[in-house]
Formats: sequence, C-alpha cells, structure tokens
Amino acid sequence: MKSIHSKILKLILLFSTVLLISISAAKVKETNLSKMTLNDKLNKNSMLISDFKADSIPLFQPDGNNCPKIIEEAKFDLSFPKRRKDRFTPLNLNQGPIAYLIDFIEDGFKNQNKLIQSMFKSIFEDAKSQTAPENYKDPYSLLKMATGNPMSTETLANDELYQKWLVKDNKFNKDVYENSLTVGQILTVLRNWRWAVNMVDAANEAKALVDEFDFNGDGRLNMREFVIAMIMKTKELVPARICTRCLEDIILDIIDPIFTYLDCKRKNIINAEEMWKGLKFLNRKNPKSYDIYTCKIREERYRTSAVNDFVLKAYRKTLGYISRKEFRMALLIAFWDRYTTPMGIDEEGENKRRQKRWGDNGEKDNICERIIELYNQKTS
Repeated sequence: MKSIHSKILKLILLFSTVLLISISAAKVKETNLSKMTLNDKLNKNSMLISDFKADSIPLFQPDGNNCPKIIEEAKFDLSFPKRRKDRFTPLNLNQGPIAYLIDFIEDGFKNQNKLIQSMFKSIFEDAKSQTAPENYKDPYSLLKMATGNPMSTETLANDELYQKWLVKDNKFNKDVYENSLTVGQILTVLRNWRWAVNMVDAANEAKALVDEFDFNGDGRLNMREFVIAMIMKTKELVPARICTRCLEDIILDIIDPIFTYLDCKRKNIINAEEMWKGLKFLNRKNPKSYDIYTCKIREERYRTSAVNDFVLKAYRKTLGYISRKEFRMALLIAFWDRYTTPMGIDEEGENKRRQKRWGDNGEKDNICERIIELYNQKTS
C-alpha cells in the first residue's frame, strides 16, 4: 500500500516538474518574441500570411525612402532667402558711454599683441579660400536668385544676371555679393573647423546659418554677417575647446581671464563696482591713453558711467550683474559693431569716432575736459 502511495507521489512530482518546465519555456519564448525588432515581427507576420497566399508581394520596395527626399528638395531647391532683422547692432554696445570702456579694454588687447579686428579679417579671408564640397548644389545660386526661378536653365553671363537681380531689388550690391561666402563654403567651414553641432547634418546647419544671419537677403554671408554668425554659432564650442578659427585665442587667453580676475568672489557673476575696481589693474599698451580713471569732476570719477552702461547693456538675466558668458558676448559684439562692415574691416571709421572722444593721442578725455571747463566758468 505504501509503495503505491509512493509511486503516485512520484508521478505527481514528475508531472509538476514537467508543467513548470513547459511554463518557463513558454515565458522564454514570449520574452524572445518581445525582443524581436519591428522588422522581424513584420517578416514573421509576412511568412504566416504567405502560408495562405503564396503569391503575395510587398506594396513598396523595402529600401524606399521617398518622403525625406521630397522634404530636402523643398527645403533647398524651392526655398529663397529673406532679409533678416539685425538684432545685434541695436544693442549699441559701441555707442554712448560704453565706447570709452571698450577703448580702455582694447588697449589691453593691443598689449597682448592680439588685435581682434585683424583676427576677424584673417578668419573671413580663410573662409573665403574654402571651396564647396564636390557636386554640392548651391541652394541660393546666382541664376536662381536673379531669375527667381529655381528650375531656370537660362545661360546668361553674370553681369546679365546681376542686371536682372537689380530690376527686382534695387538694394542689391554686386560688390558685396561677390565678396561674400556661399552656403557651400560655409558648409566646408563648419566641417573643417568643427563648427557644426552635427557633422552628419552639416549641410542643413550651413543653410540655417545663412538663413539666420543673411541680413541683406542675398543668399550669402558678407564680412559683417559672417563674423556675427561665427560669434553666435561657436559661443558654446569655444569654452569646450571644440572649434578652431573661432576666436578661441582671444576668448580663452584674454576675455575669460579678465572676467576671472574681476570675479573675486568666484560666483561667476560680477557687477559694475567689481568691474571698476578690478579693471584699473589691467596692463595696457599705453597706460596714459584712453584711461577712464583720469577724469574727475568735483572729486568724483566721471567715467564710472562707462562701466554702468556696459553692465546695463550686457546683462540678460540678473539686473545689475553679468555672467561670464554675458561679459564675453558683450565684448565680442562690441568689437564686431566697432570694426566690421559688409565689405571688410573699417579701422579708419572707428579712428574718427575715437578722435571725437579723445584728444592728444588718447591722453585727453574731450567731453570730460569740456565739462570741467564749463564747470569752472560757472563757479568762477
């Protein structure tokens, strides 16, 4: 009797073991199926269907990729540039009291033998020497721009195309256009100098950069447009030491160290008082020229207004304080506004403006002297 019970118990245990193994195998199979890719599942489903309909064929070719191609054609072939609003010149970072501060700091740049206007010119000329990738189709070709027809096959000389363009737009400037960078050249710059955020999508980035900073709407970037585009495009890349030919020497060797010196509390934020107290120790090429600390009216420093003006124009988040990034960007945009034109660097124009601010080769603050003269006349 006991032996019968023992056999029954063994059979029950054996059956339970087999059942558990079956359940585990089913779960493993289910898990493996859940890990299948979408294509694997589709293929599996296709195989099951083919059991019922052996002559079935897919509706589309498996490697077909039609929609993205249509999007790209519309984006490049059918698009035209538009005049973009210049939102940087109105910041007036080289106008008013702030200009005196820029004069003062620029002499510190000269002391380091790094003229920022020369670097602007050098980078632009290097960019002009770049060529578009082989077989690259310029989305804003001269033929397309002049005729207004992306499908045009006319064979006209450049001068004839320029005339056509002038009929449509009397603001078109041939000299500026010929001295500007094409989208293809910008694409090569983004790749070679590591300005692109995504190298795979660099062609779209190049076109987007032109679209954003093409203020005159001619489908290219002239000198002034290119420099501000460079400043804004590489503003996050320079601190990370990713890009080249992007003012990295000026920023990392001069501008950022100036901010670090002024930021005594190491809070990555400074105010006008900290700037005023710290900048007086800046080593400059000619300490007697463009000195904002010399002017006193009734024993009060007059050019503190230059530093206040800088902070008020540079800050974006905290009123009365500027961050390292805001300090950096304000200086770069100030120098951009000071020197660049669509055709190149204009040092003569800035020299004339500087001569109105300073006399005796920069050793006399003209406005300050006039205020002191008027004050003395009034009190005498």
